[in-house]
Amino acid sequence: MATAGIPWTWMEEVFKLGGLNYTDAVSIHPYRYPGAPETLAQDLMKLQDLIKRYNNGQTKPIWITELGWPTELDARGVSESVQAQYIVRSHVLALAEGVEKIFWYDFLNDGLDEKYNEHNFGIIRHPQDPKGKCAPKPAYAAYAAMTGLLTGLTFREKEPIGEGIYSYVFDGAPGPTRVVWSTAPKQVKVKTDVPITVTDLMGAAETFSPEQGYVYLTLSEAPIYIAGNINGISEGGKFALSSGGRVSTVDPVPLVLTADNTEPPKGRIQAELHIAGQSYAIDVMPGEKKALQIAPPAVGMPQAKTISGTLQVNGKKIGRLAVKVQIVDPVQVRVKHVLRNNQDTISISVYNYLSREYKLDDVDWQIGGKTGTAEAGLTVPAGSEGSVDITVPALPANQTYPVSLTLRSSGMPPVAYKGNLRMVSPDGMKPFAEKSITADGVLDDLTGVPSVNLTADGTVQMKGYAGPEDLSGQVWVTWDRNNLYMSARIHDDAFTQPGVADGMWQGDGLQFSVSPGMPGEASEWYEYGIALTGKGPQVYRWITPKGQTDGLVSNAQLTVKRDETVKDTIYELALPWSELKPILPDDGLLSFSFLVNDNDGQGRKGWIEWGSGIGGSKDSKLFKPVRLVKQTLSR
Repeated sequence: MATAGIPWTWMEEVFKLGGLNYTDAVSIHPYRYPGAPETLAQDLMKLQDLIKRYNNGQTKPIWITELGWPTELDARGVSESVQAQYIVRSHVLALAEGVEKIFWYDFLNDGLDEKYNEHNFGIIRHPQDPKGKCAPKPAYAAYAAMTGLLTGLTFREKEPIGEGIYSYVFDGAPGPTRVVWSTAPKQVKVKTDVPITVTDLMGAAETFSPEQGYVYLTLSEAPIYIAGNINGISEGGKFALSSGGRVSTVDPVPLVLTADNTEPPKGRIQAELHIAGQSYAIDVMPGEKKALQIAPPAVGMPQAKTISGTLQVNGKKIGRLAVKVQIVDPVQVRVKHVLRNNQDTISISVYNYLSREYKLDDVDWQIGGKTGTAEAGLTVPAGSEGSVDITVPALPANQTYPVSLTLRSSGMPPVAYKGNLRMVSPDGMKPFAEKSITADGVLDDLTGVPSVNLTADGTVQMKGYAGPEDLSGQVWVTWDRNNLYMSARIHDDAFTQPGVADGMWQGDGLQFSVSPGMPGEASEWYEYGIALTGKGPQVYRWITPKGQTDGLVSNAQLTVKRDETVKDTIYELALPWSELKPILPDDGLLSFSFLVNDNDGQGRKGWIEWGSGIGGSKDSKLFKPVRLVKQTLSR
């Protein structure tokens, strides 16, 4: 048996009919990009339980014949460093759940388009990649290190340590090896009487000796391997390294080394932290807690940088501390297409990450074939942001124009931006009316409010569609200063929702995407789902701009009610604008797309969509242009 994804309803029906009697192995493709792999463990346990239920309590081999994370440069991709982390985490999780074979998708990048997922799944580059013919990506090195360290070992157990900490123990002739990581930075102490070897994600090994019975480590999203006979791992420790978060490429990196000697063992601490070629001494008496300000030199290029240092006592390595710092350009810009007084406008947000103020004098601009200079006179304090607007000159509608901006400041190098501007006439935009709703499952009075009728305005993307009785309905999107609202009455002859959270797309429910500006202008966007699941109404976010988190959304109000008498499902959602950053109600426009999924009990049949770029390819150019209007319009 081989399936795309994990179609729970369909698989259970096959198992009920005796399909397992003719099955040697169950093959799945449990993709979940760009999300993290940890939800894989729950799905594999659920699949094993389902197999046992219909196979007299016996298991069947499970094969993962496709799994991967693409490094495409848009909202659905992950960075190359994250791909390296996920290739190890997903394999370890799968091995721990008894998966017999794992096939990574795939080995070689299939093309050169950096914004197309199918061209970027590989762990080595395309033969024509200018970065190097078949050059390895970080995931290649991580995979090599993992296979070298775990080959010949057998999974023994998962150790409970603390919230968000994962530790998997593998046994073999050399002794136990643990694969350990955390989904957020955590300090741990390894209890041991003997030296241990710690190997990082890329295979670099280092030996540490215990000080008063412990080795101190910082865990992160990047797995490490701990080899040696230890007496356990626990959260916490005497040492920690912290930072203020973001720092510019030209400033020293401000860090704080904390030594806490208030918990046993309380012997005097006289240690040194060796970091970035420098050494910092700290001396803490029993019962004391000290914080030492340190400042390694600037890193010099924008990156998410993990800065690590070695703790030593009398020349003996007793631990490794690390902190993640976002190294950014001194000045960054975010550009949005907005409406100001009903005029197309380029809004430039300036973020100052310098340790001093930044003065923006003027902006040279080129939009299509037109050019100009806008005086800014903007002063942005250190660690703050400011904005300046440029009114777009008159340009023919229904065309896309290249945009070039150069921000000039005395005493600083110029800051350049390149993008696109899509001009759409007001008649070509769908109006979303300003109207608040109460998300209580009873539709508000929406008389005269523009809506989308699935039968008249939607596009059916399913086989065997039987007409409006099968799936139809009406959807309204409105807004106020606080929220973006979605109201829907969906008629569906059979309501089925087997999924929860990231799996809700497999059943009845809605998915929608939102991006700033006009379709295709932004390289990042949001994709949400709302559904009545077995755990109640849920709002889930699959895709986000960088810096935002995916997963279940608690900061939203959603009510979903199903009326089996008339076969209608009512959805009412209030989504705060804070969950749609950098989009604001004052922008006056945005891009939007949604679909309604259909599952009649035999798996996902398909969907009806308004716009596109969700159910098939993920592409913001296929969204619909929307205008936020401050009065109710009929359309």
